[in-house]
Amino acid sequence: KADDRFPRLRPELARQWPLQRDADFPQIIAIRELASKMGAVRRVRRNLITTKRGRRLLASPESLWDAAAQVMIDGDDFHVEVGEVLLAILLSHYPDGATWRGVQQLVGEVLSEGWKVQFVETFGEGDYPAATWAVRDYLTLWEALRLVSITGGLGREALSLTEAGRAMAVQALKRRTELP
Repeated sequence: KADDRFPRLRPELARQWPLQRDADFPQIIAIRELASKMGAVRRVRRNLITTKRGRRLLASPESLWDAAAQVMIDGDDFHVEVGEVLLAILLSHYPDGATWRGVQQLVGEVLSEGWKVQFVETFGEGDYPAATWAVRDYLTLWEALRLVSITGGLGREALSLTEAGRAMAVQALKRRTELP
């Protein structure tokens, strides 16, 4: 339930901490975007409603899992590559996990080979903020879905896949290899 994961949604706590906007809940935004990509929800005026496809997915956990894996790594070529590299790094460090700085460095190093011209023209040598933001976007969604566990303080976070995260990572990467 949303109120278990996000206590500020509870009516008794909402008065103490009034919500300013959706940005107060980046994980909820990420889940909503995933559900939209899956075709499970749509917006009607100011409300999100479950579509027929969404109701079918909710009735079948296996179908829901498969649909989520199809869109788990999504976006333009750059974001797709960041997602693939990030999953590969987290899988290679399973079950022990990796540090945020280590993941950030590895993603930057791997992507700098294929995207070097674009990075250097945009950001300068050795600075890869686009990759950092893409990694944060993925981790926000994956943490909300409890596919990854993030512990520790800012800059010293330890990142590790949960068992469900490992299964999703394998399935999502497998799906990416099957695409034309």
